[in-house]
Amino acid sequence: MARGHALLYFTHGDAVVATYVVVPPISFDLAKYVPPMLAGQIGAMPSPDASGVPLPPVPEPIEGGLFALMALAEARDDDVVGAGQLLDGAVERLLMATAEAARSYTALYRQRDLRSEPSQAEPASSLSVDEVLLDLMGDQDRIAELARRLGVLRYAIAGNDSAARDETVGAIRRIGARMAAKYRVEALIEAALIPGPRGDDLARLHIDRCYRLAAEDYAAIIDIEARIRDLENGAGRGHPTPSA
Repeated sequence: MARGHALLYFTHGDAVVATYVVVPPISFDLAKYVPPMLAGQIGAMPSPDASGVPLPPVPEPIEGGLFALMALAEARDDDVVGAGQLLDGAVERLLMATAEAARSYTALYRQRDLRSEPSQAEPASSLSVDEVLLDLMGDQDRIAELARRLGVLRYAIAGNDSAARDETVGAIRRIGARMAAKYRVEALIEAALIPGPRGDDLARLHIDRCYRLAAEDYAAIIDIEARIRDLENGAGRGHPTPSA
């Protein structure tokens, strides 16, 4: 369920670039506030009156990569939106892709079901609020929640915080219980529990695989699964392939 504020990111190889999208509760026409000299450029962008404006308009590199971004989102209670993989760094193409992704997030936020709040006359449910929200989420939102929790788990492992680790693994399993087996949430957990760079890489690939599955991007999944197998066989970063 979209919160109305999200860290939106693209991947480019091992690099991650991101921007921030906020959907204000009050709609407005952005074109009214654009200087005349920029009006022509803004007019060429998708949905110039969209209230979900990405700032900065061109995503910036994120130091620490995807897991740093996830941990930041967890600390700020932001959504995390994976907008896909960049084939090149052309600014104009990235600008357009960012605007389109922000528009899609805005549409998702506006479609949220505000009628799901129970009436006071209804008996209290034994489920926690988080579990009720998970039941209402679609797969894309559940994957975004997985990504947020995954960042927390990796930081807990790096800091040897066993309590936070166990709590986060439980939260990830509760999300996974509401997802199809094809997402392989248990395999994701196993990967995320591996300390060091190899665990970072495997967990990132597993969550990327989830996003690709939800988007039905099966061509990308073939490459991702091959990279996962390479890392599981010890050929990834920090684990060089042994010589014959």
